[in-house]
Amino acid sequence: MDGNEAIWLHQLVAVCAGKLQRDMPALDPTSSKFAGCLNGEIVTSQNNGLSWLFGTGLRSLRNSSVADLVEDLAVPHTQRRRVEQLKAFADAIPVNPLFDTDGYAEFRGSVGGKIASWVSNYWKRIRELTVLHAQPPDVSIPERLTDAENAPLFSGQHTGADGLVALSNRIPDRVREAGNALATLSGSGTPGSQAIETVEAVASELTELAGQLAMLANRIDQERERATDTEDENRRKRLDTLKQTLSKEMKKLPTLPKLNRISGGTDDAIGEMQRLETGLNETLQKRREHFRRLAEGAGGAVSLDPLPVLEERRRPQAVESPEKTGLPADRPAVVQDVARPCTDRQGCEAR
Repeated sequence: MDGNEAIWLHQLVAVCAGKLQRDMPALDPTSSKFAGCLNGEIVTSQNNGLSWLFGTGLRSLRNSSVADLVEDLAVPHTQRRRVEQLKAFADAIPVNPLFDTDGYAEFRGSVGGKIASWVSNYWKRIRELTVLHAQPPDVSIPERLTDAENAPLFSGQHTGADGLVALSNRIPDRVREAGNALATLSGSGTPGSQAIETVEAVASELTELAGQLAMLANRIDQERERATDTEDENRRKRLDTLKQTLSKEMKKLPTLPKLNRISGGTDDAIGEMQRLETGLNETLQKRREHFRRLAEGAGGAVSLDPLPVLEERRRPQAVESPEKTGLPADRPAVVQDVARPCTDRQGCEAR
């Protein structure tokens, strides 16, 4: 297995698919029966293999020595390192924290279901890309899109007409170049990281092109409506022709979901909180900069800081009993107003 654990399941699918094709050559790899058999090879029928692995098997791996496992499993001496790796995995699994047991058999259904669903979807994507490889899509971007008058159509998109043309032009070659990687992922060998990244890149570019064309078609519709409203009949006719040509080209491009990596594990709560905090700080900083520009545009006569305004409004009530607010008497009235508990619903809504 590759040292990158993120692709182990991809490698497992390839190995099991290859075994199925050798053992059952009459079985069509594109059929639903093949996908079912593939899942049976990986998680076994009714997840019975997982039940053993998460229970008796896990205990056996933990309690046996590498030498005993090599002998019991009849593993060739040249493959001893694989047994050592398996033993290390088993020893690293902690006691079940939910049921305080030394096994995880209770979770065979949920784990098996997640793996089976991922394998089925993943294999379907591989087969779709394999069919596409036999006849790569040749999408031609309408030349009129590069005209100056059509530049506004790309407003809001991260690529212009030239970038869209370049992307569509390289798609056929990229699909053809992915042939060896697709064959490996389909079972002709054990794929490495490069094969998976190659196929993922092709699927991503196909999705990118389809998305960009869909956004462009929507923008053309908006411009057609604007041309109709302004009674610019010539512009509307040119956009009609452009939309018809684009729609015809879009039909050549299949919509292919990307090859998802299987997800799971514990969420990084601290990391997520840090990302959210960073995003909030960046947003607040941009807002302050925007307010500053507005104030400068007004000649500096307008203050956009809300605290002085609130403080001025509350100044007549600046002296307020500490017993009511629970705050020191020298605390600014506006702070008292914000911090004071609210017991009057109408007052709270007005505030």
